[in-house]
Amino acid sequence: MNNKDISIKLSDTIERQDFKRAIDAVQTLRPIDIADIIALIKPKLAWQLLEQLPNRSTIFVYINTDIQGTLASVFPRAVFAVIS
Repeated sequence: MNNKDISIKLSDTIERQDFKRAIDAVQTLRPIDIADIIALIKPKLAWQLLEQLPNRSTIFVYINTDIQGTLASVFPRAVFAVIS
């Protein structure tokens, strides 16, 4: 399964608020691979997933800076600060 397919399934899972299944789907992936997948989903869904992941700071570092900027602009600083 490629990253685009994973991102579609992951988006559906996050929209259903099934975070356990979403985490299970990515927990064996490397942070850089998770970052690539996150770049393919809507920023709001990406943030909801990142909030649930224990290694979110490491993953965030691998996200393209344009996507990081988009994520930063979607959420208030207080919410965004949770990543660091």
